[in-house]
Amino acid sequence: MFNFRKGTMDQIIYDQVLYYNEYQLPDQFSKSDLILDIGAHIGAFTYAVLQRGAGKVYAIEADAENHRLASRNLANFIQSEQAVLLYGAAWRSDPNDDVLYHDGYSEPGWYINTGGGGVL
Repeated sequence: MFNFRKGTMDQIIYDQVLYYNEYQLPDQFSKSDLILDIGAHIGAFTYAVLQRGAGKVYAIEADAENHRLASRNLANFIQSEQAVLLYGAAWRSDPNDDVLYHDGYSEPGWYINTGGGGVL
């Protein structure tokens, strides 16, 4: 069972990914499929592709609270090594002195959009 935060769009985002197939995922993946989840949020996309049979997912999340929830939500997949969840952000591969900051979340109405943060 997934954990959601009250007052956020967590469950709305989960429903969009899992029930409405927002990313137009195929019905089935192969065990040989390796998936990257950049901006894992609370783990809904990772969960969706693993439920569809993907062999392994590498997921990365830059927000500490989202990462904590994703760790809880994906614990069984992480334990079985089907998912690897990293805390951080995907960025350039060349050596540089860039410092990245999570820019927070917008509040588009009644809910905080915890799936809409960025890194700059």
